[in-house]
Amino acid sequence: MIDEQMVTVGPQPLPRWMPPIWRPEGTSSYDVDNWCAEAGPAVDEYARAYAAARPYVLAERGQWCSLEWGRPEEERRVHTTHGNALGAAFYLPKRRAWEAFHAEFARYPAGRGLDWADKELVVHGYEDWTDAQHRDWLALHPAVGAELGWKHDPCELFTWRGEDGHWRARTVLLVRGNLSHQPPRHATCTVTWQVQLSETGYAELNTAFPKLKRTLTTTRTLPASRRKRRPEETETSRKELAADVI
Repeated sequence: MIDEQMVTVGPQPLPRWMPPIWRPEGTSSYDVDNWCAEAGPAVDEYARAYAAARPYVLAERGQWCSLEWGRPEEERRVHTTHGNALGAAFYLPKRRAWEAFHAEFARYPAGRGLDWADKELVVHGYEDWTDAQHRDWLALHPAVGAELGWKHDPCELFTWRGEDGHWRARTVLLVRGNLSHQPPRHATCTVTWQVQLSETGYAELNTAFPKLKRTLTTTRTLPASRRKRRPEETETSRKELAADVI
């Protein structure tokens, strides 16, 4: 069974601001021995671009791979939370940024099965029952759209509009190459889901859900190599993005 809604989400090229996979200056692309150790410096480099990016990136899940021998991988995530639990008189559990949504695209934005317990701004959808090309996706949480008085566009999946008809929030699918390609090639590939806000959308969201805080997480993985007798390596680094000024 094919989800007919999914085919309306077409891939787009990467925007100019989005940084490619970072490597230290002078490093040969095929030299992947320090791939995971570079996760910290990489997230520092990426953070500047993401903080200044327009439209505003509310959420992102991007899978990257380098087609050099060893086929090193990278995942980037942007999570946005709101409020200030640290200012409370007692400890509160950390808020979830995304709520899991196990349903086909066609059920969005009905939201049945969502409890919105942490007032999450985004849903992380999992396509469990169809033969969709992409098995998971990101979108604005339907409860947030309803809270702000936005309307979901029935002709443009994952897009929310204000009373003036202009878009406030949308999901874009950014694609470069194909993650299934095999090395060796001096190239990188990615499939990245982003939830974006327009300038007006950000202002309205920030008014209703103040104290927005974004965190960029970069995870690098170097697959195991029998030839080099190397086990799989993974390293994760996080950085809070600079305060938002739009």
